[in-house]
Amino acid sequence: MKTILVIDDDETLLDLATNLLTHHNYAVLTARNGQEGVRVLKNQLPDLIVLDVLMPVMDGFQFYKTIKSQKEYAQIPVIILTSRSQMRDTFLAIGVDCFIVKPYESKDLLSRIEQLTKGQSVDNLQISDQKIKLLETKAALDDLKRVLVAGTPSPMIPILQKSAKEKNYLVVFADSGSDLVEKTILVAPVVILLNAQVENITAYEIIRRLKQRPNFKSKVLLFSYFRNIDSATYSASHFFYAKYLNDDFKDDPSPPYYLGAFSKKDVKETFAKSFERFLK
Repeated sequence: MKTILVIDDDETLLDLATNLLTHHNYAVLTARNGQEGVRVLKNQLPDLIVLDVLMPVMDGFQFYKTIKSQKEYAQIPVIILTSRSQMRDTFLAIGVDCFIVKPYESKDLLSRIEQLTKGQSVDNLQISDQKIKLLETKAALDDLKRVLVAGTPSPMIPILQKSAKEKNYLVVFADSGSDLVEKTILVAPVVILLNAQVENITAYEIIRRLKQRPNFKSKVLLFSYFRNIDSATYSASHFFYAKYLNDDFKDDPSPPYYLGAFSKKDVKETFAKSFERFLK
């Protein structure tokens, strides 16, 4: 089993990266700044390091220079993972193995980790330019209100886009629970639409982590999707969210709301009406 050291001062993103990697059969070590990362290295050498840049005590740039100057650590591949796209050229110039701009797709990060732990090189420019384009698009569309969507089945996508366009909203799609948290930070959505059956992490855990963030104001909507609506009757998640969600968040000034269960057959008729009520 390969071991990955993740260094990030954001507890939420650190936890999400840990969950993602352990789910894909990696052993994970963590540190909250570069200084902690150096201490971890003295006890155990990882196969790869995923490194944030802006951190207290010792930032990512200082950490990178420190380990690359020491023979025992110099050969460990490093992935820089940051929202600071303008730092790309600096890190590539000093020889970083991979530079990925947040928000990232989980599959992209996993792919690069697999490549680097197998001794393969990656195309830094292609990865970074793709993410930079997303950031530039976000900046250009700041006047549009945004809906962030995670775990949406394909039959719902055109309905979402049509409803959002009519209300002057931009739809941004997240690939996973961790991707949703990061894109929430980046695009500041008015509404978050979350499939209650999102993979790898429970919807409750995603909501909890989102609401721990300062100045979080997005309205969170949950839904369930089934091949046929009769399946909802036998679904524990549908029963749980329909019965307990309101009670569990009754003291929250902006509680999440469960839209209900939908199927391919009735989604056009019922989902759009349920969803559009929250697009003001």
